[in-house]
Amino acid sequence: MGWETLVGTVLGGTLGVGATLLAVATRGRRERGVRRESIRREIYAEFLGAVSRTYGQLIDSARGGDASLQERADAARSSLRDGGVFEILQKIRLIAPDEVVQRSEVALGALRELRTLIVGGGAVDAPEMVGRRVEFRAAEEALRVRMRRDLEVDA
Repeated sequence: MGWETLVGTVLGGTLGVGATLLAVATRGRRERGVRRESIRREIYAEFLGAVSRTYGQLIDSARGGDASLQERADAARSSLRDGGVFEILQKIRLIAPDEVVQRSEVALGALRELRTLIVGGGAVDAPEMVGRRVEFRAAEEALRVRMRRDLEVDA
């Protein structure tokens, strides 16, 4: 066997192993990217759901029915505290781009402002409450649009 054959065999083997390693690395990166996107999608949906539920509970506490002002205030405080938005926001801070984090914080801030109005005795149809509700809806929509852009979902 000549040296040309030996060199050709070694070179062919090296190229084959190199191509296989490159394919494995590429597939691994792609799978990690898909997994990260799936995690973001789940956390985003979880946060939007918690924000929506908390908003609904805040509005219910503002309506109050026969509840006293103190009962309405307590309900508003507990809806924000128990809604899960703070815990899920921590997850978003870990995995999301800065713009999604900022818009999440704006939406949460709008919920806090609604809570403050309700605790202060604000009625659901009071002009200031209506204005804050519109601001919340705008913040929620801006957050949803940015999340969809991050996930590369057509808006």
